[in-house]
Amino acid sequence: MSYIIGDRVKLKREELGITARKLAELANCTPSAIGQLESGKSDNPTMKLLSKLSEVFNVSIDWLVNGEQEILNKQEYYKLDEFERRFILEYIDFCLKRKKEEI
Repeated sequence: MSYIIGDRVKLKREELGITARKLAELANCTPSAIGQLESGKSDNPTMKLLSKLSEVFNVSIDWLVNGEQEILNKQEYYKLDEFERRFILEYIDFCLKRKKEEI
């Protein structure tokens, strides 16, 4: 199934269990803007709206636009302290090395 921006917005909104009106309030836009986006009548939202929606949903703008998500959410990653960030990177290296040994 091919998703458009509006499909992903509606999916995440429903996952959060909020109305389109509440999403509009959280994203600082009009309910009409959310309705048009979700219905596919508008598929070219402003960067400002995309940025707000990505914050509300805790996803990347890339995911909203084309369905691709980075493994690590950079905003969340930088909330971690240095030890935690280093631990994550070392664990990723460990997993990658282990996969290479399996091949």
